[in-house]
Amino acid sequence: MSDSIAVSESYRNLPSFINYFRLRPEFVFSIAWFMLLVCLVYTVAITPSSVDKSEFIDLGQFEMVELTIPVPETAQPEIKINEKNEEEVKTKAANNMKFGNDEGKWDPSAMAATMPKPKTALPVFPDALKSQGVEGVVILEVGIDENGTVVYGKIVKGVHALLDKLVLDWARTANFYPAIAPDGTAFKCRFFLPMKFKLE
Repeated sequence: MSDSIAVSESYRNLPSFINYFRLRPEFVFSIAWFMLLVCLVYTVAITPSSVDKSEFIDLGQFEMVELTIPVPETAQPEIKINEKNEEEVKTKAANNMKFGNDEGKWDPSAMAATMPKPKTALPVFPDALKSQGVEGVVILEVGIDENGTVVYGKIVKGVHALLDKLVLDWARTANFYPAIAPDGTAFKCRFFLPMKFKLE
C-alpha cells in the first residue's frame, strides 16, 4: 500500500502534459505511427531517381523557326527567266498576241451606264522581271459577253514578252462585271484595259 502511494506521489511530481499522455496510451501510439509515416514519405521523396537521364532529350539544342506560308488570292502563272525560254516566249508572243474570236457585232463600251470591271484580281508583277528593271503599261483589248465572260483578248501595246504573256494568260481565265446599258440590261462589248507595272 505504501509502495502504491509512493508511485502516485512520484507521478504527481511530473509535469501535467506528461501525465496527460501517460493516461492515454492509444493516442501516443497513433502519434508515433503518424511520425513514422511522415519520415518514410520524406525519405522516399528526397531519394535521387534511378532513371537514366540520358534517355531525355535536351530541348536546348533545338532552334525554333517560324515559317510563314503566303496564300495568294488567285494562282498566278510562274515565270522563270533564262535566255532559252525568254527567246522562245518572244518568238511565240510575236506570232500570237491574242486569243478568242473578235468577229461579230460588238457594242462600244462607251454607251454603257456602268462600265465593265474585272472581278478577278489583277496579275502580280513578278519579282524576276522587277530584278531586270522591266516596267511600263501593257494595254490589253478585251471582249466580254453579256455575262462578263472573256471571249476575246489581244495585247495592243506590250512592254516585255514575258510580261505581255502574263497579262494575256490572266485574261484567258479572268471574269468581269458586264457592261450595263442605261436601260439596265447587260450587253456584249469590247474595250481597252491598261495595266501599269511600275518598279517601287
